[in-house]
Amino acid sequence: MNPKVISFAQAIAKAEGFGPAENLPTRCNNPGDIELGDIGYGIDQGKTIFPSEQDGWTALEEQCELMLTGESHVYSTGMNFLQVAQLYTDGDNPGPWAKIVSRELGISVETTLAEYYNASEQEKI
Repeated sequence: MNPKVISFAQAIAKAEGFGPAENLPTRCNNPGDIELGDIGYGIDQGKTIFPSEQDGWTALEEQCELMLTGESHVYSTGMNFLQVAQLYTDGDNPGPWAKIVSRELGISVETTLAEYYNASEQEKI
């Protein structure tokens, strides 16, 4: 998996509050707080419960790869991280979400998905 996809997934997990045992994403093995419906393990507050943390990470990384490569049906690579946040959070505090993700990635909230994905590690975005 591309390191930028993994970094993006980790940044989303941080913005979603994954880690502390009491937080919903952690309880659901769902670091991205993804809503795929019941995949056989139930849902909690609309969020998919994954059978393991690794399954949740895999789902998030796959979603991030679609977002960054232009294969997503929801996100376009021309969207900046603030626009992504608006959709990802369903409009629920997109500003703080975008700031956390962008800070974790070392970019601006105005950076597009394509700019982030296509920039070399040496470039400052």
